[in-house]
Amino acid sequence: MTEDQMPAWAGAMQQALMGHIDAGQAVLLGRVEGLEPAIMARVDRELRRPLLEHIDSRTAAIMERIDRLQARVDSHADSLKVNFAAAQIARGKVAETEETLLQRELARTQEMRTMQDMIEAMQRQILRLETELDALRRGH
Repeated sequence: MTEDQMPAWAGAMQQALMGHIDAGQAVLLGRVEGLEPAIMARVDRELRRPLLEHIDSRTAAIMERIDRLQARVDSHADSLKVNFAAAQIARGKVAETEETLLQRELARTQEMRTMQDMIEAMQRQILRLETELDALRRGH
């Protein structure tokens, strides 16, 4: 049977059912739309807020870790600066000591040359005196 062949009472019933269905859909749609703010509030309360709190706590923990690492880096940098300065001072003292030793060696070398010149002059004097003494002994 087609719509044309449907009895009038069935057509009326069909139209009434369609009206009820449309009305039911409107009621359901209204309820669903009314639920949307409640669902969003629940999502916010049960998912979004805890997630943001977790992210905030993780961020705080990461920042604390970064601060601790920065403090360690600063401590190591200070240690390196102190050690570098101490090494510079030690290098300076070694250079000073080497220079002082070199100056002392040069002074000793000059002193040795002076003493050598003096000894040679004294040897020449002794030889002259011996020659004069020999001449005096022969003459008498």
